[in-house]
Order: sequence, then C-alpha cells, then structure tokens
Amino acid sequence: MSGRAADFERSLLDAISDPRSRLALISVLARFRGQTIYLPTERTSVRRQRQALNMLKQQMPGDEIVHALCTRWNISERTARRDVERARLQIP
Repeated sequence: MSGRAADFERSLLDAISDPRSRLALISVLARFRGQTIYLPTERTSVRRQRQALNMLKQQMPGDEIVHALCTRWNISERTARRDVERARLQIP
C-alpha cells in the first residue's frame, strides 16, 4: 500500500470514535485488500444455543452436548445446561 493510501486510512480511522464503527471500517478496508475479517453480530449465548439446538436435532444425548459446549466455548457446566434447556424450548 502506498504512503498516501496508508495516511488516508489512518486519518479516516482517527475520525471515527465509536469502536464498533472502527471495526466495521477496518473490515471494509481489509476486504478491498482481499482479506476477510470476521465480526460477530450475534450474542455469544445465542450462537451457543443455536449450536445446542443443532446437536439436539441430530439426536445427540444431553450430557454430550453439555460437554461439547463446555469444551468449545470454555463455559461452566451450569451455563451449558442452561443453553441446552433454552435450545430444547425452541424445538417445534
């Protein structure tokens, strides 16, 4: 990247004070350079519950789901059990 382009990006980032907006701008600028930056838009608990729901739909036993959530998300067993129960409520 040329010096002028880098200066432009720096001044653009300096003009934005909101951290979330800065991340979005960095993501857009990186996309023009051929890079991809993942910015999660959902809460972590929602993503965990969706993962638990998918495991329930695959008829995975509840204890295995709890263990998988604890390992994958580094959460307590109590939190994992709560996520599994909330996922069960979403099953039609």
